[in-house]
Amino acid sequence: MIIEIIICKTNKYLIKLLELLKVFFYSILIILILSSCKKIEKEIEKSQQELFLEKINALENSLTSDIDASILCPIFRLGSDNTDLQRERVVKEIKEKTVIWELQVYEVKSTAKSNVYRIQTSECTPKSESKTVNQLDEMGEEFLKAFKNELGLNSGGNNITNRNVATFIELFAKNEDDIRKINSLKTGDWIKVRGKITGTSFRSIELNPAIFWNIQKTSNQEGQINKNVNNTTDSGFSKNSKNESKNNRFENTYLQIDKEFFTKIKDSNRAMVVQIALMTQYDNRVFDNVKKHEFVIRSEISNVMRQTTEADISHPDFRANLASKIKDVINNNLKKYEDFGGIEDVFFTSFVMQ
Repeated sequence: MIIEIIICKTNKYLIKLLELLKVFFYSILIILILSSCKKIEKEIEKSQQELFLEKINALENSLTSDIDASILCPIFRLGSDNTDLQRERVVKEIKEKTVIWELQVYEVKSTAKSNVYRIQTSECTPKSESKTVNQLDEMGEEFLKAFKNELGLNSGGNNITNRNVATFIELFAKNEDDIRKINSLKTGDWIKVRGKITGTSFRSIELNPAIFWNIQKTSNQEGQINKNVNNTTDSGFSKNSKNESKNNRFENTYLQIDKEFFTKIKDSNRAMVVQIALMTQYDNRVFDNVKKHEFVIRSEISNVMRQTTEADISHPDFRANLASKIKDVINNNLKKYEDFGGIEDVFFTSFVMQ
């Protein structure tokens, strides 16, 4: 009898112990599953971020279309007499095109992506109260009619008061200045962006991705170029002598490349945004050749920058070494296509690590 009682109590304790072990096991299993999910989410987020950075880099190096926001406004605005079928045809024509537009802000929101903001811009809102469609230049009117005639659209919408189509913009802030600018935006402010057209949403053009675009044009170098046979290369390029100098010294001329370079650091979540200026002592044909082969040169510079690692960044001579590599790759391409390089130094007028 006593043995039976002991066995019964033992069985009860064993059952409770098994239940506790079962709960413990399931708790551990749930923790492991949640931990794995978090790791997967981080990997997905990292992959998405890398993909987005690649899109930004491709955006900066893509050819720009001359599509004007004013052309699309009469077609996509609310109350337009164009049909959805006609709008679909237009979207097919403009999709995946890169554009530079100046637009009026309506709303700004943050997104789940790091440094990415969603900006909604106003539809057909005048930049100045006195500006109407009747005051558009003749070239703009003819271009609008030609575009619409080509797509088989009518010429409705002449009573609108501005040229801008409404947009939704996925804007990437490349640096702290961009973030400050976005945070200070108010309804009615104007922004200039470079973005890729990906489609439409609620009669608005989707630009995704997009970046701020504020080109500072480099003024032409002035001054007399003294051609001296002793200062001329075999390819016919001559150095610019300083008139006031009695010594054999030459004049430096500079060219700032308008567009910034943005690239992700290799095997890292960090990114680098730089703006580059070039120096030569040769005549202006060197810079003419740089502009002539700009797309090739930008591509090669981006390739050099993409090889940058965290170890490179920590080196005390990192910027000087990077500038030297960029100079070499520019000269190599100029020699390849024009039989002469001529770039003697590279400077970073802006250098931001994120």
